[in-house]
Formats: sequence, structure tokens, C-alpha cells
Amino acid sequence: MEKQNRPMEPEVQHPMFAAVETNRRRSTLAILLDRTAATDERELARLLAATEGGTQVADVSEEDVRAIRLDLHHKQLPVLRNSGLVGWDEGTGTVTTTDHRALTDPRFRQLLETEEAGVDDVLFGLSDRRRRYLLSVLRDNWQNRTAMSRSALARRIARHETDTEEPDQSTLDEILVALTHIHLPMLATADIVRYNPESGRVAYTGNPALEKVVTIFNEPDNRLVSRLDGFFGGLLTSYQEAGGGTGTSLDWPSFWRDPHHG
Repeated sequence: MEKQNRPMEPEVQHPMFAAVETNRRRSTLAILLDRTAATDERELARLLAATEGGTQVADVSEEDVRAIRLDLHHKQLPVLRNSGLVGWDEGTGTVTTTDHRALTDPRFRQLLETEEAGVDDVLFGLSDRRRRYLLSVLRDNWQNRTAMSRSALARRIARHETDTEEPDQSTLDEILVALTHIHLPMLATADIVRYNPESGRVAYTGNPALEKVVTIFNEPDNRLVSRLDGFFGGLLTSYQEAGGGTGTSLDWPSFWRDPHHG
């Protein structure tokens, strides 16, 4: 599903999810990670054209290079720079990766190279904080083989966002409207949830792309755990829990949030 066909977003997207939510941005990061020096925009566009077209670099047309360079300059590179993953000098027209911690982690490279169908829609879905929480709720229900009513889902979200057992009606109404007109239709169109607008029932589909992303997000960093030999089992569990972020396994991993090594 192309992003221009998606509903308008009520919130600012999570910058890290936005950085990886399209195949072109993921490919851009993967290409830059393989370079030892800054890359010229034109060269980057040519490499992207070859990657996306499955052709040799020498066979890429100048028309394709111009089109992709224009897209990079106006759409892709501003988002990547905002995430802190790349440095982009508009004056010299060069791009390079930064020392962001995520870029040194092989699990992040695994995310960049994921070829599961629908991963763009999954990462776009996860870029919104409210959708991350509602998907974690629906995913728990899916594991118990149960669907959920839209109103019950709205109440769960309201309790989570307000940290109260009895949210006020205006809060519930706002969330219900957002679910009805934005979040659930978008997730249903992407085949991440099954949603019946008439009955208001919704369930997670077991989407393979989402399950792949969740697996990557929750994979332990064995480079760290292996240093603490003798306590592996307990430490591995603790590390997995720490990597869960804000209580849901669908959050951006906490160990990728630090922009620098350390």
C-alpha cells in the first residue's frame, strides 16, 4: 500500500520507524553501511536504481538516476537525516552514515534486508504510538484465539494512555473515533487486522511481516550476553525484558535508541 493512499496521521511519526518504513530508505541505509566514505547523491541514486531494478550499475539509465536522485533529495534523505542515522551535506551533495548505535547491530541490518511481503505497511503501522499499543493488545488476544470489540479496545487504550481505570467519556470518544476512521481501516487494508465496521469486532491476523519484525525486535544481543558467562539463562531473560521498551514487544528496541556508541 503506497503511503500517499494512507489516511492522514493524527500524530507525528516515530522518527526511527519513519526512517525504515519504506524499501527505498532501507535500501539506502544498507548501501551506505557498505561504504567506507561519504557517497555522492548521484552515485547513491545509481546504486539504488540497480538494486531496485535487479540490474548491473552500468545498465542503469540516466533517466532513472535523475528520478531517484530527485526523490532522495526531496523525500528520503530529509527523513533519514531527521532520524540521526545519516549525515547529509546538501552543499556538497554527499551522504554518509553516522555513529548511531543501531547501525552497528547485526539485528538492525537484518531489519534493513527483510524481504517479507508487506513489511512497509507493518513498519508504517508501528510508527504510531497508539497503533503499537493496540496491536500489542490484539496480538495477545490472537494468541488466546479471541477477537475484541472496538469499544473494549478503545477502553484498553484509554486506560493505558491516561493511566486510570476509569477514563472520562470524552477521552473514550476521541479514541473510538480515531480507531473507527483512521487506525483500524488502515491496519485492515494492510491485512494486519481483520475488522468488521458493522459489528465493531477486530482481531489480529497473525501477519507474517509483523511477526518477522517482532522477532527481530526481541532477538537478544548475544554479543552482550556472552560476555557474562555462567549466568546466561537469567541474564538473557532480563535482557529480553529490558529490550521490550514500554511494556510491549512492538516498541522500537531500547538498545537502538541511543544515537551513539557506548
